[in-house]
Amino acid sequence: MKETGNEKIEVWQIDLASLASVRAFADRMLRQKTPVALLMNNAGTMETGLHITEDGLERTVSVNYVGPYLLTRLLLPLMGEGTRIVNMVSCTYTKLALLLFTIELAERLRARGITVNAADPGIVSTNIIRMDQWFDPLTDIFFRPFIRTPLQGAATAIGLLLDAEVEGRTATFN
Repeated sequence: MKETGNEKIEVWQIDLASLASVRAFADRMLRQKTPVALLMNNAGTMETGLHITEDGLERTVSVNYVGPYLLTRLLLPLMGEGTRIVNMVSCTYTKLALLLFTIELAERLRARGITVNAADPGIVSTNIIRMDQWFDPLTDIFFRPFIRTPLQGAATAIGLLLDAEVEGRTATFN
């Protein structure tokens, strides 16, 4: 609000590891008939060990692919011509699945004037980079200063969402 001067900003919580949470979020938007002009699916997790969600899915699969996929599909009725969707992908099988979904969705929505693209943020300095190993503190000291900040990591996707030069460009990967 401070940065944009827009005081009508709302923050809604969603847990992409819970399909009930994804459905509740989408239902709220559908009930309010909130139009979707821009959608950036930028959730991600990279966990060690096996963690099963309440839905019986492996947590990484749920957060990185199934949750964003379901959210996007549920919000389609609120999207129209000029809507832009960007899915953030990186080097995991779940993100590959999201990239393939992006390409297919772009083809299905092209006639409606909705653009769907994918972006790779690169390696970004967030808490996702953690393997719970003894060498993590050393990795942080030597590695983190040379990787992208969260703002730098989001820049490509934000450009795809907001830049007039890419308007109408769909099924691309940056």
